[in-house]
Amino acid sequence: MGCSSVSLLGHPVISAKQTPTFAIAKDSRVHRSGVLLPLSLRKHNNHRGLECSSLGTSGTASSILLDDLDSRAPAASMENIGGIGIAKFLRGKNFFITGGTGFLAKVLIEKILRTDPDIGKIYVMVKAKDKETAIKRLQTEIVDTELFKCLREIHGKDFHNFVARKLIPVTGNVREANLGIERGLANEIAEVVDIIVHAAGNTNFHERAKLHGWKDTYTFTKAMGEMFINCFRGEIPVVMIRPSIIESTLREPFPGWIEGIRMVDPVILQYGKGQMRSFLGNPDCIVDFVPADMVVNAMLASMAKHGGERAAAAGMHVYHIASSMMNPLLFEDMFQFFYQHFTRSPFIDATGKPIQVKPIQFCNNMDQYIRNVEMETYTLLQDRQGAAASEGLLHRAGEKIAKYIIYLGRIFEPYTFYDGRFANTNTEALLAEMSVEERAMFQFDVRSVDWLDYFTNVHIPGFKQNVLRGSRV
Repeated sequence: MGCSSVSLLGHPVISAKQTPTFAIAKDSRVHRSGVLLPLSLRKHNNHRGLECSSLGTSGTASSILLDDLDSRAPAASMENIGGIGIAKFLRGKNFFITGGTGFLAKVLIEKILRTDPDIGKIYVMVKAKDKETAIKRLQTEIVDTELFKCLREIHGKDFHNFVARKLIPVTGNVREANLGIERGLANEIAEVVDIIVHAAGNTNFHERAKLHGWKDTYTFTKAMGEMFINCFRGEIPVVMIRPSIIESTLREPFPGWIEGIRMVDPVILQYGKGQMRSFLGNPDCIVDFVPADMVVNAMLASMAKHGGERAAAAGMHVYHIASSMMNPLLFEDMFQFFYQHFTRSPFIDATGKPIQVKPIQFCNNMDQYIRNVEMETYTLLQDRQGAAASEGLLHRAGEKIAKYIIYLGRIFEPYTFYDGRFANTNTEALLAEMSVEERAMFQFDVRSVDWLDYFTNVHIPGFKQNVLRGSRV
């Protein structure tokens, strides 16, 4: 999760966030955490899809429905031959992307480069002390990652030359005036860039302040960014894209790519290690996931629709990239999928033995959760370390584990009892406007996701391979 803004210079501006945000506003500056994209970064101003590989529930009605703010998007035939013209729109475009070393921005960069090698340049802003450090971070944290293996296979010996021509590192910091970019380079960017993607953001759920009923500053600043854009857009057409919980890729560039321990992954890790046996949440509530590649595809489709020849009229246009309405997943089912995976393919402990997991126990309040966690942790350690272990050793080891699992319960509690769904009215209309070829290349139909297959065969294996580097914990 994180925050990004995309500005289509000379066209509408897109401002995006990875959780329920992403907005388009013509010729405007975009705000995030008190940052305005500087005026110096604004100017007046066929498709060859390749994949390295491909993949080869039900829920009760919720009492809350959060709909798109604008449902006036025209219906279109599923046989819409012309489509939106996504690939045509992207060809030759120059991008400026902040937060380029972040999870979603990397998936976006890779998809753009793989969609059409004839795009222009991608200026990638990297937080670094100097240009040399920025170049090193670009190389090690983006270009050399497993995510780019498809591009390495496609371009072969020319891969590094291709990347050097397309990716331009920019030393900067969103906390500084004019993003901390050297004036000459800022002028160059302003002269050539067509699209700005603001993907930098603080993803810490546990910042200092909790204000005005918001459970954490992460969601508070997302809402604040949307309010700011809506307040100051005037007659500017604005599009907000709101993805739900973003996890590993479903199909592109290959299934299961993920980076870092994100969102639900701390829960998966603790459960797989046998240390989490209780969960604070309602088993009948819906958990709303969306694969990262679907979010990126929706971003590109919305850019083309609202930044191309058929640009949107003035107004607020909202797209939810979410699964809770079209393909709901219950917490109870999610943990059943975890149980199935780790029963079949368990983590291996330090002694080389497989770790056994048990079906999760749901708790409906914090007091019950804390009691369960403390008791289960002590019992677990006693079973593993045997009668020879001292009471003091068990207490110290158990206290550390229990404290972390209780912490997870606290930060996720606002979401594990959340009784709401996000309607995809406008997203469905956007999908319907796409041609058959576009829907295949820029797939973001969440109804196509088989959650059992996704978690047991895609996400958890990808998490093990790309983050944990194996099954030994």
